[in-house]
Amino acid sequence: MTNDEIEQLLIQAAISNTKENFAEAEHLCRKALSISDGAPVNEDEENLSKLLSLPAVLHNAVALRLLSESLWRRGMASKSLAFAKSGLAIALNLDNQPEIALSLRNVGIVYEHLSDSVAALEYFTKALAV
Repeated sequence: MTNDEIEQLLIQAAISNTKENFAEAEHLCRKALSISDGAPVNEDEENLSKLLSLPAVLHNAVALRLLSESLWRRGMASKSLAFAKSGLAIALNLDNQPEIALSLRNVGIVYEHLSDSVAALEYFTKALAV
């Protein structure tokens, strides 16, 4: 699959999140991540070492952020956090400022859903500074 095809998967995932079709968004993100890594990122895959070993390419950062969003929007913020932080780590590694800002905001939202307002404010403040 080409990078353009992976980007199309991620565009569809973002649209699915917007349309509140979170299961479809999650499926599309996992498919994009599996293509990049060569191994499926299963539903129960929260192993940070595996997530952090994903190749540092922008579509992985985007896929992890969108996957995280599809989870916290369904009330699964604790499950979402590992994906959100992994996407942020990749964005930071790439020094991609727009994705860093979006990923920081996403981590802040996850912490907000976890009722950790101090951590949420910290990430929101960092996102605004980017």
